[in-house]
Amino acid sequence: MRLARRFRPLVSNKTTRANSKKQSKRLAANYALLAALAATDSKSKK
Repeated sequence: MRLARRFRPLVSNKTTRANSKKQSKRLAANYALLAALAATDSKSKK
């Protein structure tokens, strides 16, 4: 993460903060989906 930030052209703090918020939201949604899928998977296997 730090390396990527270092090599990326300089962006204002506001935009980077907004982007990280968006990314974390997306990650949370993805993890929730994965967890739900895993739960249904384990149920069907039993």
